[in-house]
Amino acid sequence: MDLPPYHPFRSARAKARYLAAYDVRAARWPVPCRDAWIDTSFGRTYARVSGSDDAPPLVLLPGIGATSLMWSLVVADLSQRHRVIAVDSIFDHGRSVWSRPLRSAADYVRWLDDLFDGLGLPGGIDQSAPLDMQRGQRRGDGGQPRRHPGGEQHCAQTSAGHRNPSP
Repeated sequence: MDLPPYHPFRSARAKARYLAAYDVRAARWPVPCRDAWIDTSFGRTYARVSGSDDAPPLVLLPGIGATSLMWSLVVADLSQRHRVIAVDSIFDHGRSVWSRPLRSAADYVRWLDDLFDGLGLPGGIDQSAPLDMQRGQRRGDGGQPRRHPGGEQHCAQTSAGHRNPSP
């Protein structure tokens, strides 16, 4: 697929305007952070990493229509105990840029596996995780994604009704 340099935006001007607004919000991130770019089979994924590199990792995924910046209200507390990795989803708003669209739950899980591998996190995502998140209330397990046996749990799930503070 041949993509323009301003992809996924409609124009270079639209990309510049969006990223300028995004950067204004990002400047208010309450703790020190570093940028991380992870190449996946679906494109480049952006994450902002806060906290000690020696702390246990915690991956924060934004809700639909949100970016990693939605975690700005809680990252200070979380980064005291964790290496917080706040991700801009590959298929939604933010700095991540898809090169191939995600078309199924299996694609989403593959993207997460690629992301976790690129971040150096052990294990993998159980292929049933997206379905489990949807059925969590009926199954009674809270809808938490599962890792393959032997892998650690690194996912945080957003709660329904969380206000989207994205630009």
